[in-house]
Amino acid sequence: MAAEGFGGRRAFSAAWWGRTGLEQYRATVRAAREFGADLLVTSVLCNGALLAAEALDIPVVVVGLSVHLWEYAAGGEGEPPLGRIRGNRTEEMRRLYERVREEAGFPAGGSRRGNSPLPGDALLLRGDPVLEFPGARLPERVWHVGPLAWEPVADTAEVEEVREFLARSGKPVVYVHLGRVFDRASR
Repeated sequence: MAAEGFGGRRAFSAAWWGRTGLEQYRATVRAAREFGADLLVTSVLCNGALLAAEALDIPVVVVGLSVHLWEYAAGGEGEPPLGRIRGNRTEEMRRLYERVREEAGFPAGGSRRGNSPLPGDALLLRGDPVLEFPGARLPERVWHVGPLAWEPVADTAEVEEVREFLARSGKPVVYVHLGRVFDRASR
């Protein structure tokens, strides 16, 4: 279903994600009510859907990227900051979430998930534990599940082309993104 049909124009666009939480919330509530949803599945970029699940009193599963974005439950000491430190990313996402809570008329600081609302009832990472920083322990409700069933099957010829290139270059693969990002094919 197109989000526009529920008042969510651009609400779920990755380019607008930090500014459209209220629109995400409203569109998700409308769609979920219309279709009698028992569960919501959303992205780490859709904090409005977290609030919709709370308003509708249904569980919400968050589909994450290939690695955990926010603070670890424990471990991870010595991790080099790649762009920004985890604490900074975590706090920015919490601020965005709290702003949407306020805009939607929810009480400040509350969540049925306590002080850790961002993972929803479960956060499923489309990666592998080996991609996390050594010794890091994920928060509760966060699991690595690997690529999800909806991901497209790899093109055999394309995979072989990459293997041949690697064999010629003698250089190892440093990073592989598991899945699609922002509606474009990605390795």
